[in-house]
Amino acid sequence: MSRELTIERLFTLLISGDAGGAMLLTEDALRGGEPVDGFLRDVLLPVATIVERLHRAGQIAREARESARRLLARLASEARSMAQRSGGAAVAPFVSIEIRSRVISAVVHEPGIDARRAQVIASEVRGAVKAVGGAAEAIVLDCSRVQTVSSAALAMILEIEACAREHGLRAVTHGLTPEATRILRLMRPGRVKRFAPRAIVGRLAAAA
Repeated sequence: MSRELTIERLFTLLISGDAGGAMLLTEDALRGGEPVDGFLRDVLLPVATIVERLHRAGQIAREARESARRLLARLASEARSMAQRSGGAAVAPFVSIEIRSRVISAVVHEPGIDARRAQVIASEVRGAVKAVGGAAEAIVLDCSRVQTVSSAALAMILEIEACAREHGLRAVTHGLTPEATRILRLMRPGRVKRFAPRAIVGRLAAAA
């Protein structure tokens, strides 16, 4: 089935409230080899965009939009769960993402995060936020398994927080060391920077 037809069918199922049909379509797409990232980016996100556009134009009632948002969140969560259960390579090994009770939960599994890993993790989380951001209220980033907090890791966290704000979500990051938490607080927009970049990197290296 083409992407355009998948989007059209999924939109119809969402608006009609057919959760079972939407779930079946999602399962069929993933079992047919559709990568999770591709499904989130190229199917769920366009459908969510169509729903929002039609609602703003007065063609979809608020109740229908909210119902579609909730179902989109369920579909995104189920897509990732299916890939994890099957050991699919579509799920990045550095982070796992779940969506429950209007909260996007992202758990970073890597003990050390370099620039490449940071890019992959940020991309994964951005994809989830963009796909279901309207159906969620917050994103929780769990970094408790990260043992070495590098400047790349802090930049990744700031990027994820910025993406959350852009989509109207509250961002919560926990699990960092007290020193890393303090430095991250100073690096956030609107904060007075008390350390030069070189000093920040030095502190991170010492904390590691």
